[in-house]
Amino acid sequence: MVGYKIPSTNAIELGYHNGTISAIDMGTGKTKWEHKVDFRPLASPLATNGICKVL
Repeated sequence: MVGYKIPSTNAIELGYHNGTISAIDMGTGKTKWEHKVDFRPLASPLATNGICKVL
């Protein structure tokens, strides 16, 4: 895990060194969504205005 932040949607968004970003529901601990990317994220994803940005 590169890092995390707590967005207003009650989820923790994660960026992994395996090229996957995920959102984990804080209430249930289950994965809300997961997305494969063509690179290893260098920092935590930033979600704002319905857009998720990954470096």
